[in-house]
Amino acid sequence: MTKSQISYCINVMLLLLMTPAISQWWTSDNERDIYNLIEDGYVGIGVAYPTAKLELDGGPAWMNYSKTLKLQNGNAIQFETGFGDQNQIGIVGIPGKLNIFKTILSGPPPMETIAAIPLLVIDAGNESIGIGTSIPSSNFKLSVKGKIRSQEIVVETGWSDFVFESDYKLPTLEEVENHITQKKHLPDIPTAQEISVSGVPVGEMQALLLQKIEELTLYVIQQNKRIQQLESQIQPGE
Repeated sequence: MTKSQISYCINVMLLLLMTPAISQWWTSDNERDIYNLIEDGYVGIGVAYPTAKLELDGGPAWMNYSKTLKLQNGNAIQFETGFGDQNQIGIVGIPGKLNIFKTILSGPPPMETIAAIPLLVIDAGNESIGIGTSIPSSNFKLSVKGKIRSQEIVVETGWSDFVFESDYKLPTLEEVENHITQKKHLPDIPTAQEISVSGVPVGEMQALLLQKIEELTLYVIQQNKRIQQLESQIQPGE
């Protein structure tokens, strides 16, 4: 072996020692390589030089995307967010739904069992989302079990300015009084029983309340005109 050959072999050996070992596998079509950087423990699927413990790229066409990862029903992904079996967060797909949940310990010690508490559920069949509930209502796009805090909520609904139209029939105060006496609630306003069953439709209720405010405004205007008429009939000094 010549000196140049020996020098070449030494350089190759030094390069191999300085470069992380790479194991490669190929699929049958020899296009999607799988690389494993053994030294750092990084695995890449469809990625030549992964920069994470697992990095994925590519996959068969699916809709307008590439199907890179697919889990069968009942297989969960766990995120280490708590201690032991408490407050771990998981994602699992079940028939027709995607469930994000947290774990809790249920039962008296030392017989505790692990239970799952739903955080977010996406129901593909109903095209609805549930927060804090595992069964989103099919009648609503979003069901929340608990309180909501927001800086602003915009509700798109109809409005009640029709009260000020010339053809609007304003109920007399006597008619309103009779309705209240007989039915124990304002005209056009849902009863307490209806609200207890169906809840409060925010947009519709805001429009109804505005309708009552506008009607009250018309009553006040009428009363003011009558007062002015009475005052004009009173002669000074009488």
